[in-house]
Amino acid sequence: MPQLPHTGYGNINILNTNNTYIQNCTLSQDSFFSGGTIHAGHQVTNQVPPGDVIIPNEAEIIFDASRGIYLQPGFEVKKGGTLETR
Repeated sequence: MPQLPHTGYGNINILNTNNTYIQNCTLSQDSFFSGGTIHAGHQVTNQVPPGDVIIPNEAEIIFDASRGIYLQPGFEVKKGGTLETR
């Protein structure tokens, strides 16, 4: 394993370039999702059956994407639910 030439304190920014697909679920627990892009809605991937994405009352969800967040038809935040985008 290579050795680092310096030591010290600082920040490391890691860029998540993977795409994240969210469909056919209710996000009832507080959750964090990250990716290069985030796609959420009724049919954004063929990997799972189609279905709406619901953020219900009192759920707090964070989407953190480096390149973009795409909220498609079938995505809904109910009154009292929270979606934070970064």
